[in-house]
Amino acid sequence: MNKLILILLMTLNASYLNSQSNDSLNNLFRIGFYEDIINIITPEYVNDIKNSKLEDFKDYGIYLIDADVVTEVNISKSLDKYFKKIRNIDTCTKYFDSCLCEKKWMDLELIKVIEKGFHFYLNGKVYHIRNDLDSLKRMLVELDSIAKFKATADTIDGSYIPKNLYDAFQQLDTILEPDYKKRFIVEDEEIAVSKEHFGLGMGLRNSWRLWGSSRLQRSIFSEYGIKHPDRQSTFILTLYHRRLRGVGLDIDQLKKIIQEQEAQQEEEERRMEENE
Repeated sequence: MNKLILILLMTLNASYLNSQSNDSLNNLFRIGFYEDIINIITPEYVNDIKNSKLEDFKDYGIYLIDADVVTEVNISKSLDKYFKKIRNIDTCTKYFDSCLCEKKWMDLELIKVIEKGFHFYLNGKVYHIRNDLDSLKRMLVELDSIAKFKATADTIDGSYIPKNLYDAFQQLDTILEPDYKKRFIVEDEEIAVSKEHFGLGMGLRNSWRLWGSSRLQRSIFSEYGIKHPDRQSTFILTLYHRRLRGVGLDIDQLKKIIQEQEAQQEEEERRMEENE
């Protein structure tokens, strides 16, 4: 077969399969989301969305409806509760590839896809869903590559990242001026550390990339079971305060207290979600 004809047939076949995939997804979204959303926002506000410009809709989504405050609040609450089903992995994978459902922060991006498709649906237009979903997958690959680099890098954007807790102590010894250390240890540890949460603590969280799964963040989690960056910085500064004062670090006791605090907070957040 002529090579040019073969390439043409392959291109046409790919285009056809992509078209079929988009049609299938649009129909799935119509049944799974769009018809429900119409009932939630009520028919009288559907025209607001239908007649809106896509550019405006991208910024505000379904929440751009022009209604009185009480109605807007009620609709927003109903939509928020409805879209929570995306957070359920089993439900999410009925509509999206599993790789897009495994990242919790991806919820908002997936909701944007649903909202955009809803706008197209109301206006009787074809939404090429696959294009947007493929863009999200590419973004995941890029972020995963960056995350893998940050997880082992000793320096990120010019800032040295300590490899563990004791390396962090050594860095603080070098970074902090003697007068700063004296002011830090003059107060009881709980007060001193609390005062520095948005000062030195924030500086450590940012420069040591505790929010970005740096090697230090991963080390603290792996060795001491403390997950959240806020609590990790509290853990580091509390122990550093004890170290400067020359008292016992008692790491196990502090680790247990912070782990219990994290577990309690997670349980409270879970209950709040269930009650919404």
